[in-house]
Amino acid sequence: MLALFLQTMQSTFAYDFELDGFYYNITSLQNLTVELTHNGEGSYEGDIVVPEVVTYSGRNYTVTRLGDNAFANCGAVTSIRIPHTVTTIGAFVFWYCSNLRALTIPNSVTEIGKSSACSDYGRQCFYGCKNLEIIVFEEGSSQTLLLHPNVWQVANSSTFANCRLKKLYIGRNLDCLHRDYADYCNPFYYQTSLKEVKFGKDIDNIISRMFQGCLTLEEIDIPGNISIINANAFEDCTMLKKISLDEGITKIGPYAFKNCESIEEIIFPSTISVISEEAFLNCKGITKVLCQNEVPANLSENAFPALVYLNATLYVPKESIMAYKKAEGWKNFENIRTIEETAGYILSVSCNQGGRVYFLNKTVFNNTEDQEVKENQNVILSIIPDDGYYINSVTLNGRDIKDDLYNNTYTIAQIKENIDFRVEFAKVATYLSLKQPTGSMDIVVKEGESQTIRLVPESGYTIHSVTYNGKDVTNQLSEDNSFVTPVITDNSVLYVTYENGENPPVNHDKYLTIKHSENGDVKQKITPGRSYTYKISPVSGQKLAALYFNGVDVTSEIKGGKFTTPVLNDNATLEIEFEAE
Repeated sequence: MLALFLQTMQSTFAYDFELDGFYYNITSLQNLTVELTHNGEGSYEGDIVVPEVVTYSGRNYTVTRLGDNAFANCGAVTSIRIPHTVTTIGAFVFWYCSNLRALTIPNSVTEIGKSSACSDYGRQCFYGCKNLEIIVFEEGSSQTLLLHPNVWQVANSSTFANCRLKKLYIGRNLDCLHRDYADYCNPFYYQTSLKEVKFGKDIDNIISRMFQGCLTLEEIDIPGNISIINANAFEDCTMLKKISLDEGITKIGPYAFKNCESIEEIIFPSTISVISEEAFLNCKGITKVLCQNEVPANLSENAFPALVYLNATLYVPKESIMAYKKAEGWKNFENIRTIEETAGYILSVSCNQGGRVYFLNKTVFNNTEDQEVKENQNVILSIIPDDGYYINSVTLNGRDIKDDLYNNTYTIAQIKENIDFRVEFAKVATYLSLKQPTGSMDIVVKEGESQTIRLVPESGYTIHSVTYNGKDVTNQLSEDNSFVTPVITDNSVLYVTYENGENPPVNHDKYLTIKHSENGDVKQKITPGRSYTYKISPVSGQKLAALYFNGVDVTSEIKGGKFTTPVLNDNATLEIEFEAE
């Protein structure tokens, strides 16, 4: 494979002309078309915008092709904008574009991966794009996009091998062509990071093996404009648990969901007419099959594993229950009931920003997720706050259950009604820490506010230095030695040291005097009518001896290392004493 790649690279290093840092080959003098090519040095970098038309020797040429290896080994390329004049993307075009993260394939492109130098073999034009997470195939074209799979696909490679795709938007039909290996197309074969796939209105079928081996794909919503799910389309998607099939889907091909062992239930729309042989081979976890069409679809005898026929419940329209009990394939189900007999409830889980809630293989983050659950089902919910946040409240159908959490988990047992489970996260208090050599006191502040701190040395001392979050701000003190902090958005530290000197000027504003150093006090300017909360933190080797508020011992009022003053309307004093441990 490497030899063929190098051979192809060598054949395309030649170029006809260079313009504005791009290299071009003329593909037709008659039609005045060119292809963007490679200069052999991998010199393209940054955000690339491929032009639609270029001028050379007085003629305007249209860029219709990205030539073989055009951006190969251009690891510094971060994005590429492809114009709508391009109809073909050649072989190895994006080979090892290791920093390319997202790409849109315009609806003008009708072919990807066919080599101009070696027409019998397709090429992996996205191989090594390890950071490519999102691909969008634009809708709006009536033509089918042809992906030429690699001849080595039998050895587990594909058009997008070694990419880490997380999101796909497929807005048009995709097809794969190869003379000898048509059954091994699987363009997104084993994309082990793929989480989300969305389909546009211009696609009417899912090709064979399209998502084979996409191990991280958990949910798929197949819209009604897609009528056919072809053979092996989702084979080996072992984490696929929920499949939504909209009205309009008519056929599910052989082995379409083979080895999708996590599927628990499947709901067929009323338009389904054919479910092929072993469509759900080895899907032994299915416990519920709901079929909405009144006339039983053509169901292959072995479409489901024997255990599904034995253990799962088939739900059908009330007026059709006898028809299903007699129909080939469907009559194999041991337990057939009417749709009206389905007993289920809705579990609605929501939370705000600041953490996540995990339940039933779902993650809720700053949103609401509704999940249908069975009667008497038990559901475990895990609540995980983000750094800097805590669980403020948890309610179950309006009832506070925060005290019932165990290691931030809660189990809803034997559900018999619709459930509304809400979690509210709150940000951990922000502190302004006033530090001096013998210890520190933390002021609980409101995020987004600034604070005015006045420094008052004892008689015979002056301020030596003041730092705020490590930055010297001594020269920012006012005449009365007050310092106004910037707007506080996170924990901050004001550190003060004193030295021998003269007394500072007197100020008659209202302050809370904080005494916690032998060499000076800290005065915090107060707003009348407010109380203030402080966190007390001795340095290593010291411990709290006593705390006095306006001369009264309030040491016993410290809770969790914090003390909250009464509402302040006049000057007050808070004195803290540390002692050696």
